[in-house]
Amino acid sequence: MQEEVSLQRPFDSRLTRRLLRLVLPWWPWVLVALACLLVNSVLQILSPLLTKIAIDRYLAPAPQSTLPWLEQRLPSEPIAGIAGVSLLYFGILAAGLRNERAPRDVAVHAVESAGAHAAHELSRYLTLLGSIGSVAPLLG
Repeated sequence: MQEEVSLQRPFDSRLTRRLLRLVLPWWPWVLVALACLLVNSVLQILSPLLTKIAIDRYLAPAPQSTLPWLEQRLPSEPIAGIAGVSLLYFGILAAGLRNERAPRDVAVHAVESAGAHAAHELSRYLTLLGSIGSVAPLLG
């Protein structure tokens, strides 16, 4: 059995200073890139989180709450709640697909603004979704 050899080097402050001098003229673009990375990370977490909320709240109710501020805005009826979560998810997905061939920063901005719009619409039409969920079982 061979032991793994560590290829780590100690921190090189001279190299770091040289790199910072090269990056300094481009600092606005570096900030934009970091913001895009942050938005990308949040959106990658959003899909499984919405699925978890749909399952834990409507399909197999769990006693604990994942995001109380979001779950308070969702209807308690399963059909209306799943519809609300689905609208959020597909609205954000549609924004990404609509800008599939656009530059990355345009696509990220479109998905980010679609997510913000979906959250606003969810709180705005919450009573309508609740009414639809209440009436749907009566319609057969």
